[in-house]
Amino acid sequence: MIIQVLYLIAYLITEFLNYILMYHLVFQIPIQQNRRKLLSGVTILLILHFVIGFICGIKTSESISFITMLVIPIFCLEQDKDKYKLYPYVVIGTSVFVIAASFAVALIMHLPEVSIGNSGILLLVCQSIPTVLLLLFGVLKRKGYYFEKPRLHRVQYFILYTSIICVYFLLAWLQAFSADNWTEETFNIYGLLASITGTVLLMLVLWQCVVQSREECLKVKTDEYERYMLLQEKYFSQIIEQDNRIRGYRHDMAAHLAVLGSFCENGEVDKLEGYIKEIEKNYCMEDLKYHTGSRSVDAVINQVAGEYEKKEISLVVEGNIPTDCKIQAYDLCTIFYNLLQNAEEACLRQKEEERKVLISNNSYQDILFIIVKNTADGAPGLINGRLHTTKPDREAHGIGSINIENTVRKYHGSIQYQYDNGWFTAEIKI
Repeated sequence: MIIQVLYLIAYLITEFLNYILMYHLVFQIPIQQNRRKLLSGVTILLILHFVIGFICGIKTSESISFITMLVIPIFCLEQDKDKYKLYPYVVIGTSVFVIAASFAVALIMHLPEVSIGNSGILLLVCQSIPTVLLLLFGVLKRKGYYFEKPRLHRVQYFILYTSIICVYFLLAWLQAFSADNWTEETFNIYGLLASITGTVLLMLVLWQCVVQSREECLKVKTDEYERYMLLQEKYFSQIIEQDNRIRGYRHDMAAHLAVLGSFCENGEVDKLEGYIKEIEKNYCMEDLKYHTGSRSVDAVINQVAGEYEKKEISLVVEGNIPTDCKIQAYDLCTIFYNLLQNAEEACLRQKEEERKVLISNNSYQDILFIIVKNTADGAPGLINGRLHTTKPDREAHGIGSINIENTVRKYHGSIQYQYDNGWFTAEIKI
């Protein structure tokens, strides 16, 4: 009995790891940070299986794990709109890997594939192979291979579920063949080939979803890049215009000083004042109001500041960005532009005298700290520390927050949101 209990625990551990690693590493859904909730999910899982195993037997308890593992998206993952929709793919995807491993082991050991399921140790070995592959995938990601999170829409879900149905019929075909009087060797070879086919099918479908997601991300980035280029163009046009005015003022300075001197000598105060006003009118220097040390960020902030003034939003900018900052200008613009757009939306829901935005930039060694605070009339859509849009059409909104999080993740940084006493704060460490 003790051996059976230990086997069940080992089986559940490998099954649990396969599911949660596929969720986290492939689909990039964060693991639950609340340890109490995470442990609650694991505890419920163990209790369910022990009770079912005691009443119906270990094999029955083992066979229904694809149902009980629903505790993973419920308790063990952070809030994500796709985690329940992806569950069938995660279940069948990991199962196909295990089946492929079982046929490979059966072929190597010259055993019927059916005997793998009857041997607890061999089954655990097959269960562990997907775990090892997923962990290797995680190592590649940590070494710098950047994988964008797939953005799945109706077309992608249709492809995913079509592949699931195909794999289901493929497995049914294997079961039908297992009932015939085939030699063990022949059946193992055909079973291995069929399992590999199913694995390749799932990988190709997933890759298609990733490619489609990358195309959508590229389009969004291209649109943003064009917008940032327009901001840069306006910024440098202002600098050129200001430089031309300064040159003209210096060129005519001697003449202006002579005229001003004559007015002073003759005591013509009225003419003196009028002439000075005329100079101010013709050579008014419209200095850029905000300087951060990064021309790209200055272009974004000064352009947005113009919109803020029209909408009666007060803006304060503090601190500087290092000139040797390693973050690409495009990524800095993505962060600041979307943060300021979110702040503007929040401020517009308030009275004009209460609309305030504060930007603070600081650095320590190679780490850049960006803090954007804005007044808000209530707590935003924060779920487990992540920002979610509160607008009805969630598919069409919230893209700015996603772009910020993807950019921060690209540099292995962190972002925190909080709401306190009428102020909403976005703090980025990157």
